[in-house]
Amino acid sequence: MAYLLVVDDYPESSRIISELLLRRGHMSDFYTDYTEALDSLRQQDFDGVIAGANSNNAFKTKVCCPGYDSWAAVIQFLQVVADEKPDLPVMVLTAEDLDLAEMELRAKLFVSKYQGEGFRDRFYAAIDELVKNKN
Repeated sequence: MAYLLVVDDYPESSRIISELLLRRGHMSDFYTDYTEALDSLRQQDFDGVIAGANSNNAFKTKVCCPGYDSWAAVIQFLQVVADEKPDLPVMVLTAEDLDLAEMELRAKLFVSKYQGEGFRDRFYAAIDELVKNKN
């Protein structure tokens, strides 16, 4: 069993990811705010991080936080994780068809969230890879 930090600024995604992890026997804390996730990361011992990356989260940009840039927030989050916990494995989940070069320096596993059939199998394979070196 692994203990994972899940952060995605879309609340439903965080909840679904955490449920899938629980079905696989892993525990997780999930956050919809990257600052809160970093605070938790600094206070607890996680076995890995799963970060949702969306270039334009409609909920945040249009409903509650005009001017919010989800993509910039996840890039910043990943940079801090890489700087402060360089050995912590990180996986990025995204539904975007974007150039991930900037993220590849900070995360080694990428899974597309919504590519129809087979997502669950790809997700679980990536989770197995993420936690394989857990003590």
